[in-house]
Amino acid sequence: MIYIYDELEKMKYENYLYIKAIIEKYNKNIIKEHIKYNDRLCNVLSLFLLLVYLYDNKIIEEIYTYNVDDNNKPKIKNIKFNISHCSKAVAVAIDKEENLGIDIEEKIINYKELREYVLSDKELKIKNMNEKKFRKLWTLKECFAKYDGSGLRINPKDIDFSEYLKKDIFEKNNLKFMCYEKKEYTLSVCCKKNIINKYVTNEEIEKYINILK
Repeated sequence: MIYIYDELEKMKYENYLYIKAIIEKYNKNIIKEHIKYNDRLCNVLSLFLLLVYLYDNKIIEEIYTYNVDDNNKPKIKNIKFNISHCSKAVAVAIDKEENLGIDIEEKIINYKELREYVLSDKELKIKNMNEKKFRKLWTLKECFAKYDGSGLRINPKDIDFSEYLKKDIFEKNNLKFMCYEKKEYTLSVCCKKNIINKYVTNEEIEKYINILK
């Protein structure tokens, strides 16, 4: 399951406080105290979406097992999950069996400066490279790196997606990749199986606030 919430600008501050209090009630040690409000909001929302999944699957007590592994990757005892967010949206990919990697990015203003450090030799030869194409390649590389927890240890230039640029769903290295391109952001996820996505509304957020508070 992929939970996607992209109504950040509509989130009421009082609901942010409710969500923060709910997370603290279950496991106050997992909240990060970011300086910027948007980062704090994205942090508690991602944890809240995790909590919603655990509640719906009747394993809400698993939130107490939230921890990080040797690669500094968050983990919960009996589920696999991965989190990503930008200023436009929060995304959480969750599965009971398979590892997942997910990345979401908004407009990358300095993509021209980053190309030679990020794109493979084949990708550098793609005609009419623009910000949208670069952003898609970036998220695909990031979700792949996050899938196996290798993160910055992988050189993005060594990962090539040039032949898949026009595809939103494809397979590579025995993994399934899915890409969702919106006007304000691009999201990519990889896993060994197809994952269903769900766009979460403010109405649903408020419903679960009333259930869990």
